Amino acid sequence: MRFPVPPTPRRGAARLPRWVAGALIAAAVACADASVVQWESERRVDGPMIPGSRLVLVGGMAPAMEAPWAPLRLPGDSLACAETYVFARARADTAYGAWWQRDSIGVSVAVARTPDGGISWETLDARVRGRTAGGCERPHPAVAADSVSGQAAVAWVSDSARRPQLVVERLTGAAPVRLVADSAVSLGLASLAVADSSLAVAWDAATAGAESRGVWLAMWRGASHIRVMHSRLSAADTRAFAPSVAIGDGRIVAAWHVQNPEGRRLDTVIREGTLIR
Repeated sequence: MRFPVPPTPRRGAARLPRWVAGALIAAAVACADASVVQWESERRVDGPMIPGSRLVLVGGMAPAMEAPWAPLRLPGDSLACAETYVFARARADTAYGAWWQRDSIGVSVAVARTPDGGISWETLDARVRGRTAGGCERPHPAVAADSVSGQAAVAWVSDSARRPQLVVERLTGAAPVRLVADSAVSLGLASLAVADSSLAVAWDAATAGAESRGVWLAMWRGASHIRVMHSRLSAADTRAFAPSVAIGDGRIVAAWHVQNPEGRRLDTVIREGTLIR
């Protein structure tokens, strides 16, 4: 993760050992995260999440999995990587879609909105998102919308820079927010959740020197989109991947896959928390 660069010490000033500085930074991040979410103990459920399903909060804010919303018609795009379509329903019949789209250079992320449940679609703008060389074989983008406020956002993994980047963009005219994990050597599937002025994104990443993958979470709150959280959710000694996240009414829940101790199947880890206002 990226932190502000401290001032260069004056000549003769003592420097903190690298491991001490790293410990202080980790402690500061942990304290900051604790002031945003009061996490409960994680629990493990036998078996994986249903492929293609998404995590939601229902009733008394209990976590559940539901089938993704599907439009009446797909956006008419002859250059679309059809297997990467993702959709999210906002208020009434308004919904958003995102997908990878082929162009003369490689692929880029296309975003569209429908006001009538998918009968008609309109491209949001001509902005080029995530253009990179290569084909359609890449993690699909993520899109999320709030059925109450109508707020929406899109996220994608870009490899156009020297290291993978997870890019998050509010679909309200705001500039994209780039999430860069300095030690990440690969980024996996991202999951996105929007509730009023809060935005959360979860993803899995492999870090340099580590044999396993971990699940990370970042969150923004308020109209100014201030990032209030950026931390690892999964235990450091486990291989965790394919996360899903949901937020709503002061609650947040994340789920991800881990290898069963017997090594023969996947299990699901669920972690719930309360947002501290």
